[in-house]
Amino acid sequence: MDKKIMNPLSPITEGQIGKICEILASSSAQEQKSFANEPTQKVLEQNAEALVDELEPIIHKYIDAQSNMIVRHVQVNRKRAPQEALDATGRKQYVSNDVVANMPKGEGEETDVFFFKNGSLYQR
Repeated sequence: MDKKIMNPLSPITEGQIGKICEILASSSAQEQKSFANEPTQKVLEQNAEALVDELEPIIHKYIDAQSNMIVRHVQVNRKRAPQEALDATGRKQYVSNDVVANMPKGEGEETDVFFFKNGSLYQR
């Protein structure tokens, strides 16, 4: 699948706003039994602005996290031990011995490596 490269500074599109609404609608439909009709209507009438004010920072949190990440598709040597694999990146490591000991082995000769602006990495 081709990934469309977007300018990270361009504003959110109407399609992206629509997708966020679609995701919220789909989730709400699945949870519809847990939301009572009358109180929900009152929230929409009386607290819609406050609801948006609380949801917006949550959406920003995820967008900011994504914006601070660099993803590289790399070839890997699965014969390396977890610590050897981390050392091979040459990056500063923000992991404990327990985390390294529990790193999954993974499969295949290629993977995505996620680098964060603070210098740490996450490999999937």
